[in-house]
Amino acid sequence: MATSQSTTSARTGNPSRRRPTRPRTEEEFLARHEAKALQEVLQASSHLGTELLEATDLRAKVRRHPLLAVLLGSAGGFLVGKAALGVLRHWPELLKLPGVQRYVALGLERMR
Repeated sequence: MATSQSTTSARTGNPSRRRPTRPRTEEEFLARHEAKALQEVLQASSHLGTELLEATDLRAKVRRHPLLAVLLGSAGGFLVGKAALGVLRHWPELLKLPGVQRYVALGLERMR
């Protein structure tokens, strides 16, 4: 009996190594491709977050190129300064808005 079992398992092979059977109908063919596409989309979206973090992480790039930190800092300072000057330029008009007046008054009271 032991030889018949080993012969049977040798003929059928490992179930995980069997080739998938060919689809019999068009619906089965499309269902397989849909399942495979969905699996690939889910796999790609799971890797997207880590790849995005790696791409935007500047620490390794700054270690290799220290001047990059200087350039990024000066560009950021320039943009923040430009935005602050734009706000200050329109400060009198902004103070006339009722909501802004209330918040400025609250801020001045808290400073006292």
